[in-house]
Amino acid sequence: MSELMDVRADEQIIDSSNSVIPWRQINFISPNQQLAQSRWLYQKPLSFSAKGMDHLYLLNQFVIRWLQPPGVPPSIIKKELLENPEYVLRANKVKLLSHFWGMILASTIALCFAVIVPLLGLLLCCCWCSPSSSSKRAKSSSRGRESPLYANAATSDSPRAARKKKSKYKVERGCDPFWRSFCGANLFIFLLFISFFVICAFVTNEYIQNGLHDLPKTLNQSLDDFQLYLNNTQFEVNTLLRTNFRQLEQELDNSLDKSGLIVKNRLAFVSQAIALENLTEIVTKLDNIHGDLVNLSKETDELRSQLHMLQSGLRQTKQKLESVFKECTHPICTNLDRKFKHLKAKFRVSTRLDDLPDLSPLMQNITALLNANIVDEVQRGKGDFDRLSSKIQSAVNDSIPEIKRQIRAVGRELAATARDVNEALRTPFGDIRKAKESVNIGSHYIEKYEIYRWYACLGGASAILIILALYTCGLMCGVCKSQPTVQEYRNRRIKPPSTCPLKCGIILLFMFFGALLLCTIVLFIFGGLFDRVGCYYLENPSDEQAKKLMGILQTIFEKYRVSSMNIIYGSKPNFAEVLSRCHQNMSLYNSLQLYKFNRIQLTADRVVEGFNISDILEFKGRYKIEDRLRTFLAQVDVNPGPIVILTPEGRELLDRLKETSLGTLNFSSFAELIHQQVTPLNLIEFSQELDREAKYLPPSQMDFRSDLKNAALLLDTYQSKVISRVHDIVVNLKTKAEQIEKKAKYGHKGLKEALSELLEQAKKAQHTIRHEGKEIIKKVARQFVSDLSDLIDQYAKHVIFQVENNIGRCEPVSRAVNASIVVFCNEIILPFNGYWLSMASALFLLLPATICAAVLSNLFRKLKRGKGRRQYSGDSSDVALETFDEDDIPLAQVANKEISNPYDVRRNPPTGLFLDGTSSAPSAPLASNDETWSPGAPPPHIYSRPPPYNFAN
Repeated sequence: MSELMDVRADEQIIDSSNSVIPWRQINFISPNQQLAQSRWLYQKPLSFSAKGMDHLYLLNQFVIRWLQPPGVPPSIIKKELLENPEYVLRANKVKLLSHFWGMILASTIALCFAVIVPLLGLLLCCCWCSPSSSSKRAKSSSRGRESPLYANAATSDSPRAARKKKSKYKVERGCDPFWRSFCGANLFIFLLFISFFVICAFVTNEYIQNGLHDLPKTLNQSLDDFQLYLNNTQFEVNTLLRTNFRQLEQELDNSLDKSGLIVKNRLAFVSQAIALENLTEIVTKLDNIHGDLVNLSKETDELRSQLHMLQSGLRQTKQKLESVFKECTHPICTNLDRKFKHLKAKFRVSTRLDDLPDLSPLMQNITALLNANIVDEVQRGKGDFDRLSSKIQSAVNDSIPEIKRQIRAVGRELAATARDVNEALRTPFGDIRKAKESVNIGSHYIEKYEIYRWYACLGGASAILIILALYTCGLMCGVCKSQPTVQEYRNRRIKPPSTCPLKCGIILLFMFFGALLLCTIVLFIFGGLFDRVGCYYLENPSDEQAKKLMGILQTIFEKYRVSSMNIIYGSKPNFAEVLSRCHQNMSLYNSLQLYKFNRIQLTADRVVEGFNISDILEFKGRYKIEDRLRTFLAQVDVNPGPIVILTPEGRELLDRLKETSLGTLNFSSFAELIHQQVTPLNLIEFSQELDREAKYLPPSQMDFRSDLKNAALLLDTYQSKVISRVHDIVVNLKTKAEQIEKKAKYGHKGLKEALSELLEQAKKAQHTIRHEGKEIIKKVARQFVSDLSDLIDQYAKHVIFQVENNIGRCEPVSRAVNASIVVFCNEIILPFNGYWLSMASALFLLLPATICAAVLSNLFRKLKRGKGRRQYSGDSSDVALETFDEDDIPLAQVANKEISNPYDVRRNPPTGLFLDGTSSAPSAPLASNDETWSPGAPPPHIYSRPPPYNFAN
């Protein structure tokens, strides 16, 4: 038996004619190769692009994860949650509060702000509009008019001035410029942040709309991919259980039909009778070799003929040229004669044919062997050995039909199994159709009602945008418009900037703050629950709570008689676990873990008790195939002893062939001819030179000119006709010599060495077959039956491997589910949460911005503190007070003083600068110390206040 195993490696290198050897493993068609005919809607996992909102989503996830842990308390995930949710929630309210404390606390604080801020706004408006405040302002105004600090042109007796009453503005205090700059800068910063969140609110509102519109399409595409996955799985099952089994059946049928030939070939390997095949191959080539030698000999003779003709022509041409140059005395002839003497030695043929082997003796020997019927003598032994296969085939033909019937019965069973499995795989198609109908209904509702959500969210963001625009406008008005001084205001040159936008923004904020924040709280609660509960379980199906929740949902689905749930009886695989294994791209068999379940309904009337793939494939024992093969083996009882491998006459002829020169002939000499020059003289160049120089000979040398031209023509003819033909013959000789040399070799060995080895092998084979042939045939037949059984086992292992690892690899399902999750969680819930975060952030940033706006609305209406400048014209009595600060004490008008005002000089001067209608300017002091007074300084009576207020600027 070990001898058989040693020979099996050599059997793999035989000709394609021996392809009937069955121990070569079958190259089964892989079903995965056929999946290229289908086009998945999701070829790759769907990637999510934040589209510029990465920063917002990152902040949103940080806030939600900080406030809310994932999932729900484990104690409430029970069957009663869906049947009686109110009871379960009440029984676990403490755990719910402790689990959702972050969202509850944040919502409570936001709710307090939603109530307090509008109340504070209402209180502020009441303070602004209260009668007591108005009376205080009126009283303060009247006191201001009577006070010299608020003296202005309104007290004039002019009718025009009386008609235009001016409103009063306060003068800024010492710290007011700092507070105006500080509040303006802070308001600007707050508005920048608010504008960022307002933009995010508008953008996320659009993203929510796009996500909701894409959701039905994505769900339908995911369902289509799932259906395509089931279809492809059916195709894989058909390929495995039908196509691959047909490959096995065809291989077994061919092996059984050629069992005699297979056993005979194996006997030839074991006994070395395969040498007879090689000897037959060698002698059958002798006829072709003989024909090639004849053609090679003819080509060699023609080559000799052409070279002889060329040599004769060159000799005659050389003699003719010598005669011409001897008689011609022209300088041209003399010059040509000088060149000719240098080339005279080259007028010859350089190709040597002396090294070419003589083929005549070899052809005579091969002809004698062929005439002695060497081919028939060798083939006579081969024919006797080949007839052994017919004897073996006849002995086993009775048991082969029964084996084929059992194999076909196995094929019918596997085809029925494939049909039942495909029927089970088609069961979810009805549920998929219903799911798509539900998705289409949902899409209709989304199209109908989503527009209201979009407008509501747009309105909320627009309200904040209006407030932002009012604050921005008020800030720009207050900053860009210069603040007037007291004197500029009195002279009607510049008024203080308007604070109406700021006040309108403050009023709108207090009006909308409560409603917007309440809506934001509702969005926060729903978005947080969807993100930290729904999306968490969808994105993490391997979580224990997700598995438990999915089990509860499966129980509910069974009540509605979902058809795909009725395939497996008893405990069913958890869909969350199945999805987790699909994310690992496991096969359908391992994803559903069918080996754990005892009863699986394949069809309406067939239930599999124990779905164990190894048990299903134990058909060799069920159909008693091995028993049939043993019967086949018992019928192999043939004695090859009388067979004569090689007759004495055949051996003698082969010995004669071995002694011929066919294996030792030097064929390389033919290949060397192609590297030899036919003649050392370049006939083309020399003929052209002769023709060219002959044209210059005078008419008196016409005979010599003709002779030179004829010589040139002959040389050109030799080159174009004879030498080119010689080149063609040399190429043919080289090709044919290589063919003969290749045929004369056996592998890498020469003919003589190969024949010696093969004759020795034939001698040993004759001895082995005569004395051990019957026992070897028994061993070979036993190995043949074992190989047939191994082919069946190979198919069984192939089926087990494919079912456990490749059939129904559910990565497409994973991609489809992930695509739906990405659209729902990342393209809807994530922008949804980004919207409420943007709204909440903008609303809470508006509170400090409103404080700054309220302070600025007061500061922007104050007049800038002016500087008093006193001018004089050299005369101590001509003094004019241009401006007064709020705390300046007004001085009396100096008599005959030049006053600069817009009134006509002929009119009475205004009296607004006097304390009353009869008052006069204070008189100068009675005495003055002229000795201590500076000559260039104003008169001392001008000074009415202590330094530094009395210095002119």
